[in-house]
Amino acid sequence: MIKTLPTPQDHLKERREVATRWGGDPVITSNGFLPVATSFLWYAAHLEPGGLNPAQMLFVLHLMSHKWSEKKPYPSYERVAGRMGVSVAYCRKIARDLEKRGFLKRTQRQGESNLYDLSPLFAKLAVYVQNRRREKTNLHPTHSQVEVRKG
Repeated sequence: MIKTLPTPQDHLKERREVATRWGGDPVITSNGFLPVATSFLWYAAHLEPGGLNPAQMLFVLHLMSHKWSEKKPYPSYERVAGRMGVSVAYCRKIARDLEKRGFLKRTQRQGESNLYDLSPLFAKLAVYVQNRRREKTNLHPTHSQVEVRKG
């Protein structure tokens, strides 16, 4: 029997598998997994006005776990509250506060759960990231951005 040596790509693939990154037992990811923008994790607490607190961030992540396309997610407060381990009233409070501060828009539907529009949050996050990049560039200009003074 001829044995082949593992390639560097095999090693990268193994390290990047979601189940592997979560301890190796595929049962952990059997209900799916949620891709999360690192910018959200890094900067949501710094968005204006007032930033998102950990409970609000978790609420957004639960909404995102129901967002499979550009369409607005619509999980019930009962479902989100049960998964977060909080009361329905607290979930409503989180949504109300996010809406009041311009991070979320809710559309009430007769006899159905709300639609949640996260585009205001996404827009604020994009602006924040762009501003940080500009600030970082201004602090550390590239060679092409440095004005050459002739004397």
